[in-house]
Amino acid sequence: MSEEKILKIYNYAKIIVKRAGFDPYLIYIRDLLGKDFYKFISLNEFFKQYVWVVFTSGFNASIVRKNWGLIKNVLYGLNVEKVCKMNETELFERIPIKNKLKICSIIKGSKIITNSWLNDIRNANDFEVIKKKLIELPHISNVTVYHLMRNIGIDCFKPDRHITNLSNKLNLDTRIIFKIIIKNNREKYIGLADYVLWRASSLLGVETLIQYALNEKPCPKIDRSIKEDINDFML
Repeated sequence: MSEEKILKIYNYAKIIVKRAGFDPYLIYIRDLLGKDFYKFISLNEFFKQYVWVVFTSGFNASIVRKNWGLIKNVLYGLNVEKVCKMNETELFERIPIKNKLKICSIIKGSKIITNSWLNDIRNANDFEVIKKKLIELPHISNVTVYHLMRNIGIDCFKPDRHITNLSNKLNLDTRIIFKIIIKNNREKYIGLADYVLWRASSLLGVETLIQYALNEKPCPKIDRSIKEDINDFML
């Protein structure tokens, strides 16, 4: 597929995302990625992002979001130094989402996440070094690591099902898609372009997004009911 068509799809996706009212999310991600947030992230802020990724991995994020307040309360306001003193049985009894694997991972992860451990990430300048360090954490795989990296301000794309499906439909490697978008100055950050394509694909479906963009059809009516509160998005 030509670069022109890729850019056409991206431009259309961005129109959809903006019309659906997601501008605050674009601003938040742009600011997050532009500040190298991971270099000065606090211990508890990092733990919060870790817990979020563990619970939402392979799970309905809307259910996690609905229970997020209770989860934070049970985890002492997401204070890692207090959580590491809890045991799995205690946490399982109190947490609203009863998933033993996730709960076990959070307890084990809380014992790993210290300022000394986190300093290796704060002081790192190499993408692969950070990725390797994060994969030391329980429940962080070669796929979910990109979710955590993005959430702590490292510019990357998350190879989730929408982005993978889009790549397959376009018969192009995902990295090439983002390279085209960045090269043509559509976005400065891969993570922002990733969010635009992911959100538009989740709103319309990948096939509809491609068909409407390439056939220059008017934007369809968008269901705004799925729009989360920006405060929930920022956890």
